[in-house]
Amino acid sequence: MNNTTDLRTLLKQWVQELNKVCDQCAECVKQAEAFFKEIGLGLTLAVQFGAESDHSSLHYMRRRNGEFGICVSFVAALGEKPEMRDWGQCPRDVKIAAAAALPRLISMASSAAKRAADAAEAALKETEAFFRSQKIFKTE
Repeated sequence: MNNTTDLRTLLKQWVQELNKVCDQCAECVKQAEAFFKEIGLGLTLAVQFGAESDHSSLHYMRRRNGEFGICVSFVAALGEKPEMRDWGQCPRDVKIAAAAALPRLISMASSAAKRAADAAEAALKETEAFFRSQKIFKTE
């Protein structure tokens, strides 16, 4: 074999491995979305990834179609403003970098849900107290 054949063979192997791993990353993203939907998370989350100057972040948020899903904000070209896309619609290099942030996004969901539950409980208590003081609720 000559060097050209070796490089061709190696490149094919690497791309096959890349495709396999990217498919597995896509499955992880789908499972995270399905889990968040199953539990009815309904909270907007975001974690930054890459260099801070990249302005790249992984989000769980309401998409244009009204459904929540995992999206990525990134700068597609130098000098442009960040754009938001569904994870599956991102360039491969962005998908790879964003996939590494998925565990942090999932971990963030737990603390965000706890904070939201605490805030909802506090709001409910305040509202109920106001209603009672104004005799809006009937007392037993």
